Amino acid sequence: MNTPDPASLRVLIVEDEPRYRNLLEREIAAMGHRPTAFECAEDALPALDDDPYDVAILDLNLPGMSGMAFFEQVRLRRPDLAVIINTAYGDMPTVIEALRMEAVDFLTKPCGLNEIEQALYKAAQVVGRRAESMSALPSTETEPPAPARDPASTEPEGPLADVEREHILAVLERHNWHKPSAAEELGISLRTLYNKIALYRREMK
Repeated sequence: MNTPDPASLRVLIVEDEPRYRNLLEREIAAMGHRPTAFECAEDALPALDDDPYDVAILDLNLPGMSGMAFFEQVRLRRPDLAVIINTAYGDMPTVIEALRMEAVDFLTKPCGLNEIEQALYKAAQVVGRRAESMSALPSTETEPPAPARDPASTEPEGPLADVEREHILAVLERHNWHKPSAAEELGISLRTLYNKIALYRREMK
């Protein structure tokens, strides 16, 4: 996994107001990033699986699926994705919930483009740290021996494997790589977690 260039992020925008959506898309592109904009959460959902975005800029007051419901889907499908909330709607409980879900920033409309630029820079640092954590998987620890592989069991493949790997690494980072507590949150055995980490190291070679 490569550390994203702070000057060239892949940005998913979910904003229902056309003029503001077009403004964000145009100005974020002028900053050197690669934005893609959607007017509703339902249209943006497939992009979470199909396109490797670094950052999402999300309005909360959307038609159909709410912004917070979309945010929950982001955490399920792309736990590594940095999320910036940019909305005119947001009471304190909503702000607290967004921060609990690890939003990088919470911007209140109207906000200046310099605030958007600063939030994107902050998001790049977050995504970069996650990428560096992946590339610096510890290799000197004494690991429990791997059990004989059950021929009937298979590792997830394709997008599912990517989602699982990103989720496990995010949990490890949240626990500062303390594997017993990470395994407890993940609901897997410590041996399984060690085996997963060993697999990820092999894939990176």
